[in-house]
Amino acid sequence: MRSVILLLTMLLPAGCVAQRATPTERQHPAAPLALRMHIAFPEPAAGRTAYSTGAGDTLYLAPEPVVSGEDVESARPLRVKGRPSVELTLTADGARKLAQATRRHLGRKLAIFVDDQIVCSPVISSAVSSKARITGDFSEQRAQQIAAGLNRR
Repeated sequence: MRSVILLLTMLLPAGCVAQRATPTERQHPAAPLALRMHIAFPEPAAGRTAYSTGAGDTLYLAPEPVVSGEDVESARPLRVKGRPSVELTLTADGARKLAQATRRHLGRKLAIFVDDQIVCSPVISSAVSSKARITGDFSEQRAQQIAAGLNRR
């Protein structure tokens, strides 16, 4: 299966919000973090959870995440077009699950959460598999914290 990198900066980055470091994050920058990605729908339906993005949008999340931190093999901070980002390498199982879900839900949003805070909700423009890149509205320090936290799971 060919790897495709999810470039959130090239997709519609609707719902991106700033991630501010809390005092706990500053004291323990490599504390394990929780990651989850949900398919998001524009309309409510049975089993979907409403989530306000903070940008005035409401997303209706599929009940189960497509992938979670358990599906991350490694993470590393980097800069993409001058913006702090985190590149994820998924496990074989995580890559399979993400490829299936993104292929099935082209044109929908993928809501990406770190520690229950939405980082971004880009529109899925192609199937994504073993590599994903998260580019939200966060600082370089926060990108480093996210990568370090995901590597400590």
